[in-house]
Amino acid sequence: MGNIETQLDLANDLTIITADGKMSASDFQKWTASYYTGRVTSLAIWDLTRADLSDINSDDLREDAVRTK
Repeated sequence: MGNIETQLDLANDLTIITADGKMSASDFQKWTASYYTGRVTSLAIWDLTRADLSDINSDDLREDAVRTK
């Protein structure tokens, strides 16, 4: 299970999301569900440099994009 941390920079209307560890599609789905129930910014930067995304496929990414649209 991976870890996703969220940092809000409200002055710049920016969210910085940092993921690390072995990530799964459900890790991103849980983060998305939590994020969109709170304060949302119009800009987001994802830092995936320490994340292992090898278990996530393009269908998972497509499904998340449709869900958050």
